[in-house]
Amino acid sequence: MIELDRTENKSKFGASVILGMSFTMCKMGTAEKGVLPYCHIVDLAGNPDLTTPSLPPPQGVIESEYGKDATSVGDEGDFTPNFLESSEALELLKMAIQAAGYPDKVVVGMDVAASENGNRNGKYALNFKSADDPT
Repeated sequence: MIELDRTENKSKFGASVILGMSFTMCKMGTAEKGVLPYCHIVDLAGNPDLTTPSLPPPQGVIESEYGKDATSVGDEGDFTPNFLESSEALELLKMAIQAAGYPDKVVVGMDVAASENGNRNGKYALNFKSADDPT
């Protein structure tokens, strides 16, 4: 993707294109090999002998913390727990990673779309719109 994008951080294509292409390529590789997606990914990661990989089980953790209704899937394939605070989502991920037995091997990265938050006087505008500043 870097070669096609021709920028150091893939900024020309952006996350939406790269994510879509990644999913498409993964599905194509899965279909060609005739294996389940996780088996294809394990093979790409250089672990072809790993036949029973496990990933963090967010559904089991979500259900125990927020109830069965929270495990319904949204329109983008995501789970839909009713978080009161954004930090709850990160805590839930940490719990799922712990439950899978990978607390020292998995890190969480976030695409916060910081450029969409605007820039005011050299700082990001994270408070959205307020009565004092409706712009």
